Amino acid sequence: MPVFAAFFVAQRVVIHPSALKQGEIPLVACCVSAAEQANVPITVHFDHGTSKQELVEALDLGFDSLMVDGSHLSLKDNIAYTKYISLLAHSRNMLVEAELGRLSGTEDDLTVEDYEARLTDVNQAEEFIDETGIDALAVCIGNVHGKYPASGPNLRLDLLKDLHALSSKKGVFLVLHGASGLSEELIKRKLDRERPMNNDRKQPTKVPLICSQIPESLGFNLWNHE
Repeated sequence: MPVFAAFFVAQRVVIHPSALKQGEIPLVACCVSAAEQANVPITVHFDHGTSKQELVEALDLGFDSLMVDGSHLSLKDNIAYTKYISLLAHSRNMLVEAELGRLSGTEDDLTVEDYEARLTDVNQAEEFIDETGIDALAVCIGNVHGKYPASGPNLRLDLLKDLHALSSKKGVFLVLHGASGLSEELIKRKLDRERPMNNDRKQPTKVPLICSQIPESLGFNLWNHE
């Protein structure tokens, strides 16, 4: 794996904060510059920004979109943190994703223990969206970073249904992280057992900035393979 922990899917590059820690600004700047000079459209996304310093650096480096990860904070502090970055990013026409709830597991050098994880609260999500003005909401419905147990994921599809209804009403994208262990077929089987839902929803807008498109029956607009 490259030191900057980025990966490519179609025309998208996702860069983790470890790039700034290990390769520092020159390496990340090279990635952004390469994308800008490519012969095909490539968007560059800064993933899981947990500090103002690294997110401001991402703003200055010219990313197309970024993720504000204040999941380790209280709701009040997460709102303030996300709103601050969101205002700065939108002034530069950048798309903003933010996380509410907290996933367990390990991604790059970021580890969250099981006891620290928490599901996304729908009521808090509505307040969070209204106060921060974000474009995409990353949620926790039982998804994790890293490997799932042999028994498979324990996804709260009832919570997904409520969050999807909320995101549709608010006009924000719904994002699922930790999707590398979630095959499309696996979730479809689980949906079938729980009874199909969202069959009458409109086709979501195809936005390549953060994640690739997945079938609308799964309830998510965006799908993050980590």
